[in-house]
Amino acid sequence: MAEILRRTIPATTVGAFLVNVPEEPRPAPMLVDVLTGGQLALARCIGYPDFLGRGAGEVVPAGTPGEGRGMAKYPLVFTIKNEVFGNGFLAGVLVHDGRALMVREDDEWWIYGVQPAGIAEGGATPKEAYFSFRDTFTKMLYDSASLAPDFEAFRTDVEGLCGQTNARGDEEWQQARAEIRAGVVTPEAPLDELPRQTSETKCGVAVIRLDGEASVKFTPTENRADALATAA
Repeated sequence: MAEILRRTIPATTVGAFLVNVPEEPRPAPMLVDVLTGGQLALARCIGYPDFLGRGAGEVVPAGTPGEGRGMAKYPLVFTIKNEVFGNGFLAGVLVHDGRALMVREDDEWWIYGVQPAGIAEGGATPKEAYFSFRDTFTKMLYDSASLAPDFEAFRTDVEGLCGQTNARGDEEWQQARAEIRAGVVTPEAPLDELPRQTSETKCGVAVIRLDGEASVKFTPTENRADALATAA
């Protein structure tokens, strides 16, 4: 699983980097925040930390595998449900029509969050990459719940998290969908087994309280299973 490093480095560092990383040696890729025009964008570090706990190597924007690396890109739409315990509350979180870009780089698979943004995970198979992606998102919810003093603060934080869009990733997602629609690209196995979602989608998030303090009346119509589909 990729290590998400909350380090900020200037955009001029893209192409080569030197950032503080955990002291124990860990193999790349790792993730850092790159400061570009006053805004943070996720980037992927390729390299190894040295014995001083610093990393040196190459930085490439997340979702940009690079040229000549056996690259293939597939736009995904997903639904994820979670139950989260917080400080005095139990919350249900439903993210529907979330968007991500699945990328095959030679013999590895990577999935990059478009909306929600800021998540990237890899694996030997698409399923392994997606499960890691889902686990990382769940851990982000747990971290938010542990820091939020109450349910309202948690809901605000999660809505902000899910409202973030990776602009560059969005462009690549739209392009990948257009290529599938035009027949230029046909999803390879095992992605060819996923259902196709041809309608226009808009990511949404519902954060509701599930404990005794909840004011929402629940009905079976709210039930949604976790889902993954190829956008076409």
